[in-house]
Amino acid sequence: MPIVQRQQGSETPNPGPGVGPFAAHGDHNDNTVRCLDVLIPGKALLWFGLFGIADCVWSTYIAKMAPLFSLWVLAAWLLCGLSLVALCRWRKLSQPLAASAFGVLLANGLLSAQWVLIPMAASAAIFLLCWVQSRGMQGRQFSFVSGVFVGGLALGLLFNVSGLSVLSTNATGVYSKIGVILGMIAAYAVVVASQKPLAIPVRNVPLTVISLGGTCVAVLVWFVLAEQDRRMYFEFFGQLRPQQDAFSTVSPLGRYLPDLLFLVCYVFTWLLTRTVRISVILMQRSAELDYASSHDHLTALPNKRSFLSALALASESSRASGDRIAVLLFDLNGLKLINDSIGLQAGDQILAEVARRIRDVVEPNHMVARLDGDEFIVLMAGVGKSDVIQCTKKILSAIRKPYRHESIELHLTASAGITFADGALAQPADLLREADLAITYAKRTGRNTWREYSPELSSNVEVRLALRADLQRALDTEQFVLHYQPIVNGYTGRVMGAEALLRWPHPERGYISPSVFVPLAEEAGLIHALSQWVLEAACRNLRELKTQVLVDFPFVVNVSPLHFQRPDFVRDVTDMLSKYDLPADSLEIEITEGVLLEQVDDTISKLHNLQALGVKVSVDDFGTGYSSLRYLKNLPVDKIKIDRSFVKEIASDRNDAAISKVIISLAHHLNLKVVAEGVETAAQYWFLKRNFCDEFQGFLFARPMPVRDLAERLQRNGGVEALPTRQEDVDEGRTLLLLDDEENILRALQRLLRRDGYTIYKATTTREAFDILAAHPIKVILSDQRLTEMTGTEFFRRVKNIHPGTVRIILSGYSDLKSVTEAINHGAIYKFLTKPWDEAELRQELANAFKVAARQGGHVSDV
Repeated sequence: MPIVQRQQGSETPNPGPGVGPFAAHGDHNDNTVRCLDVLIPGKALLWFGLFGIADCVWSTYIAKMAPLFSLWVLAAWLLCGLSLVALCRWRKLSQPLAASAFGVLLANGLLSAQWVLIPMAASAAIFLLCWVQSRGMQGRQFSFVSGVFVGGLALGLLFNVSGLSVLSTNATGVYSKIGVILGMIAAYAVVVASQKPLAIPVRNVPLTVISLGGTCVAVLVWFVLAEQDRRMYFEFFGQLRPQQDAFSTVSPLGRYLPDLLFLVCYVFTWLLTRTVRISVILMQRSAELDYASSHDHLTALPNKRSFLSALALASESSRASGDRIAVLLFDLNGLKLINDSIGLQAGDQILAEVARRIRDVVEPNHMVARLDGDEFIVLMAGVGKSDVIQCTKKILSAIRKPYRHESIELHLTASAGITFADGALAQPADLLREADLAITYAKRTGRNTWREYSPELSSNVEVRLALRADLQRALDTEQFVLHYQPIVNGYTGRVMGAEALLRWPHPERGYISPSVFVPLAEEAGLIHALSQWVLEAACRNLRELKTQVLVDFPFVVNVSPLHFQRPDFVRDVTDMLSKYDLPADSLEIEITEGVLLEQVDDTISKLHNLQALGVKVSVDDFGTGYSSLRYLKNLPVDKIKIDRSFVKEIASDRNDAAISKVIISLAHHLNLKVVAEGVETAAQYWFLKRNFCDEFQGFLFARPMPVRDLAERLQRNGGVEALPTRQEDVDEGRTLLLLDDEENILRALQRLLRRDGYTIYKATTTREAFDILAAHPIKVILSDQRLTEMTGTEFFRRVKNIHPGTVRIILSGYSDLKSVTEAINHGAIYKFLTKPWDEAELRQELANAFKVAARQGGHVSDV
C-alpha cells in the first residue's frame, strides 16, 4: 500500500524543477527573466529570416516582383536569431551560428559590393557575446560596449533612413526601417546577456508557446501589411513610373504602419511573457513555502509534522484493510564528534549524504523522513517482516560506508529500532515511542545494529529505572569492587603498573558490565560520585598493597570525561593522595580522546597541573576517536594505549598492522611510551615487540584480579611476569616458512630443504602463517597458490604490506597465466615455480632468495 513518495506523489505538492530548499530562488528567477529577454529577440529574428526567405522566393519565382529584402540579409538575420536561441539552450552551437551570419554578409559584400552595416554589426556583436559568455567579467564588459554601439548606430539610422537605407538591410524603399528596428532588438539582447553569465532557463510550456506565437504574429503582421502595401502601389503606379518613385508616394501612415504594428506586437509579447513568468514565480514561491513547512531544509526529506500526518493516514488505512505497517527509526552514532572536531559543515554534508543513501535503498512507495537532529525514520505499509528487516540491514550497511569531507575520510554507524502495528493500534504516535525504545536497546547492545520492539522492552525500561535505584544503593553501600590487571614491560617482564577495572557484583543480577552501568551513571548524574569512589578505592588498595609488597609502580585509574571536566578534578586527586599518604607518582590517570573534544584549553591546563604534581597521564583507546593530532603534540601525557580493536587482528590484517606501527612511531617521536592492551596471543606480542612497543596488557600475561590476588602474585613472581619465549639458536638469516594446505607436500619439502641448514616453519592455513610471521623473523616464504582461505597471490599481497622485507615465492601446480601476471604486476612475488618441482632448481632458487633477503638487510617488519 503506497504511503508517500520520496518527492513525487507525496502529500506535499512537488514545487517543480529548480524549486526547493536547494534552489537559489532570486538568482534563478532573475536568470530566467534575463534568458527571456534574449530568447524573444532571437525568436523574432528567426521568424523574420524564415518569413523573409519564403517571401523572397515567392516574389522572385512566383509573383515576378522585386523582393523586399536581399536573400543574403535574410539568411544573416535567421542565423543571428538561431544563435541567440542557442545561447540560452545549446551554447556550443551559438558561436558557429553567429560566425556564419557574419560570414554570409561578408560574402555578400565581396560579391555584390553591397555592405549592410546594421546586420553585420549585429552579427559581430552576437558573435562576440557568444565568445566571451564564459570568459569572465572583462569580456562581458567588452560585449556590453559592442551591444551599446550597435543600438546607438541603429538609433542614428532610424532618423536618417532615406540617405542610409543601403546600410541597414538592403531593403527596397521605406521598408529599410525594419532592419534598423531588428538591429535595435539584437542590440538589446546583447546588452542584457552581457550583464551576467546566462543560466539555462527552466523549460516552461506556456512561456515557450507565448514567445514563439507572439514573435511569429509580430513578424507575420509586418510582412502581410508590407506585402499589401507593395502590391497596391505596384499595380497602380508600376506601369507609369519607376518603382522607387511609386514608393515615394506612400502616405505617412503607410510608411510607418507595418513597423508600428510590428513593434506593438513585439512589445506586447515581451510584456506578456514577463507577466506570465511573474505569475509562475508567485505560484512557485507559494509551493516552496508549503514545501518548506513540511520538509527538512537540509535533506529535502519530509519533516516530523509530515511524518505524523502520513502515519495517521496509514493507521486509518491499516484499520480498514488489516495491513501491517512498520516504523524504522535510525539514529546516527558519532555525528556529534564529527561536528565538534571538524565542524558543522561536515556534519551537514554527512546528513545530506545519509538521507540520499536511505532514499536509494527504500522503495519509492514508502516514506523516508528526518526527525530532529540525527534521527531518520521510515514508514512502510503492506510489507512482510522479513522485507522490513532486510531493508533495515541494507540501510545500516549503506550508512556504514565511508564519507569524504575535503581530504578526510570519515566513518560513522547507525542504530535502528523497528516496530510493527496493525489495525488494533490506538495511538499512532505510540509507534515512535516503541521505535525509540527499540533503538535505545540497540545502542545498549553495542550500537551499529538493529533491534525490534517487544513488550519486554517496555518492562526493560522499568528494569532500567530499578537499576538506577540499585546503582545509587550500590554507591551508598559500597557494593562495587576493583580488579587489577598488570601492565608489563615488553623486554623484561617487569610489572610497570596495574589498571584498576571497576566491577559491580549485583546481589541479584550477578556481575553487571561497566558498559551497562557506566552510561546509566552518566545519565543519572551519578558518574562523579562513582568516579570519586574508584579514585579513593584505588588509593586505598594501593596503600594496603604497599604494606604487604614492595611496590614501585602506579595504579592506573580510568577517568570519565564528565568527571575530568569538573573544575575541582585536580583538587580531588591531590586530596585523595594526601588522604592515603601516597606520592604523586603512585597514580596514573587514564583519559580517552573524547576528553579533548570539549574545553580544550581547560583540559590542557588540568593535564599540566597533574604533570606538575607528578601524576602520570595516559591516553586510552588511541586512534578510535576524532580528536585532532595538533593537540597531541602539546598534551602533557606520558603514554598512549593502542586500542584492543587494532591488536586483535594485528598479525593478519594489514590495516591494523599499519595503524599500530604508525601509533608506535608517532608516540616515540613525541617521546611517549606505548602500551598495547588486549594482547592475548604470542603472535600479537612478538609483532608488537619487534615494532618496539614498550609495554603490554592482556590475558597473555595476567587476567584482572582482586587486590589480594595481585599481592600474592607479586610476592610469588617477584613483580615479574613470564614473557613468551622462542627458540634461541635460530639463525635469523636463514628462516624459511612453508605454506601449503597438504601435509604431505610440507613434509616432502621439509625433507628436501632440511639438508641446506634452514630453520623451517610450516603452516597449513594463512592464519597460522600470519601468526608465525608475527612471532619469528622469517626471511623467505614458499607458498602454494591454491589455499583454502585465499589464493597465494592474495596472501602474498597482504604479506608484502605487513612484512615488506620478506622474499616471497609461489610453488604451484596450477600455473595459469592470470595468477602469474597478477602476482608479478603487484610486485608480491619473487619467483613463480611449478609443481612437480625440480629439486636442484628449487634448492638453487631458495639459495638465491636468501641472498636477495641478505642484500635487503634489516628486520622484515621494519617500517
